[in-house]
Amino acid sequence: ANEVLQLARKGSLGRNAPPNEQMYNLVLTACSDPVQAKSLIREMRLTRRRRVGVVPPSLQTFTRAMVVCRKAKDLTSALELLEKSWHDGIKPDVYLYSSVIWTAAAVGDCNRAYFLIEEMKQNSCKPTIVSYNGLISALVLARRTEEAVVMFEELKEEGFDGTWVTFSQLARAF
Repeated sequence: ANEVLQLARKGSLGRNAPPNEQMYNLVLTACSDPVQAKSLIREMRLTRRRRVGVVPPSLQTFTRAMVVCRKAKDLTSALELLEKSWHDGIKPDVYLYSSVIWTAAAVGDCNRAYFLIEEMKQNSCKPTIVSYNGLISALVLARRTEEAVVMFEELKEEGFDGTWVTFSQLARAF
């Protein structure tokens, strides 16, 4: 993944292929290391200071980096990137938040998943069934079965129908 970016930086892909947001996003898609993902975001953020070849990270870029963190089960890096998005003036959307929630679920941190759901609501970002499924998954992994069932009941009261993910997570609890 980094090799493509290195070639672009050197101009080896041609003058018409300088690093741009799409290239960074492509590299992030192929990335498997959260440290590398954070490094790419940092590099993009630093281009603003140079004012030449400015390639600021976008919401899509942060979301792709967050997926890398989720796959690596690196909640610390995911939370750092979430904070950096706010710092860069990029308001996280439901996809970015849901990625962090699912990262919390992957490491069994249901308290963080709860907190992120509440943060979403406070920031006028309405959680979706995907967000809530992440919370239910975190609760199941933490063996907090009763809370997972209560959360499912709350979802139904809010008008959400369960999905196969919801039901498979709940089935794992029993």
